[in-house]
Amino acid sequence: MDKVDQYLKEAIGKTQFETTYDAIKTVGAGNGAGLIGSAAAFASAVDKQWSNAIWLKCAAICFTLGVFCFAYAYHSFYRAMYSVGDEARERVESERTGQPITPPVNRNTAKEFSYKASSSTLISLGFFYLGTFIVLVILVLPPTSR
Repeated sequence: MDKVDQYLKEAIGKTQFETTYDAIKTVGAGNGAGLIGSAAAFASAVDKQWSNAIWLKCAAICFTLGVFCFAYAYHSFYRAMYSVGDEARERVESERTGQPITPPVNRNTAKEFSYKASSSTLISLGFFYLGTFIVLVILVLPPTSR
């Protein structure tokens, strides 16, 4: 366990892996809930001929994009985790046999997948905030009918 994981384990009782995994899941759950809520509100607004329904559609689009970014982040996070496992197995095998590790050509490393997961999570969080902001603006707007 490295020093960052030791500090996190002492401070909050979780490792960096667990903290990152929880962050990705939380952003995905927020975007999913926002998508379901805005879709339900849009269906109700269309029935009532509410003129501000277009804003609900924009919020739903933001939450949908957030869900897609979450899915990519989740995928990248697991690819990073499996890349670490593969690299560890190669090191153990190299130490056992005494042969040097020969890295394959065009192989994505765990670090690259980790960066992809982090950036996708931040983009997903941005879509969540944008969708939430649009919904808050809708709440402030006066209700009007066509």
